[in-house]
Amino acid sequence: MNRLLGDSLPPLTDAQVEAGARPGESWDQARDRLMHERAAATNQSALSELEWKRFVDLIDDIQRVSIEWLHQSKGRNTNYLLNQVRGLFEYCCALAEGRAVELPPLDQMQYGLFDEVYVLLSKLLRSETEWLPESFIGLLDVLSHPDPYDYLLSLEADGCLRMVLKG
Repeated sequence: MNRLLGDSLPPLTDAQVEAGARPGESWDQARDRLMHERAAATNQSALSELEWKRFVDLIDDIQRVSIEWLHQSKGRNTNYLLNQVRGLFEYCCALAEGRAVELPPLDQMQYGLFDEVYVLLSKLLRSETEWLPESFIGLLDVLSHPDPYDYLLSLEADGCLRMVLKG
């Protein structure tokens, strides 16, 4: 039998294979098909295609809004935004490492984009989270710089802001 991601599931019983067999299908064929179907159902993302698109767009939106806010504030009082991004980054790290995570208290989440990202993150399977922390490293780098506004201006002048934000 092929090695499947679902092989960690308990094996199908003879009764399950017989009950799931289609007319004219051998026992081995039925078992293999049922194992494939079970593995696919077990490993299927809870996010729809539309939610995945929105999730990816949200990551870009958070970066864009953060950079706009940094420009408007000229780098003053960036601690709150830095804490929001740091919290999101740490949450993503915990998900990717399979550690238990809790959503931050609602009174600490002020930006709608962050709220929406946390909701979508809570639906992801662990196998879908390995790349997530890298999505926020660049923004975290910009916001945690001792002088984030000057750093932002120098990155823009050098034409490498996009590259830094993409990690």
